[in-house]
Amino acid sequence: MERAEKAKSPEMETAGLPPNDMKRFYVNGRHLLREIAGLYVLIPVGETDAPQNRITALNETGRFLWMQFQHPCTVAEAAAAAEAQYTGQPAEMLRGIENFVRAGLRAGLLREASAAEKTEGKAV
Repeated sequence: MERAEKAKSPEMETAGLPPNDMKRFYVNGRHLLREIAGLYVLIPVGETDAPQNRITALNETGRFLWMQFQHPCTVAEAAAAAEAQYTGQPAEMLRGIENFVRAGLRAGLLREASAAEKTEGKAV
């Protein structure tokens, strides 16, 4: 995806998401994002499970998404932010963000926000 300043597309509202998708996700809090020699990496801190106890590399888009999920955020909200930042097809961006969230959940890097966290709009 290329960076660009552009308005939100109406396609982004519905491309690939069920209309009632209000799940919010955020980072697990057990990894720090660092830039090392021009590369973005997630470094585990504290006690982590074995699969989470490894350094994970992120590209620029992954870093952008990691920053979006610092606070509970829906896939649609992250997609809208990505569309404002990058050029590309909204449906393709949305699929990429959905894949990022699925992979992050599987790897234990992201988690779903609880009902209280969703209403407060922040992680506890």
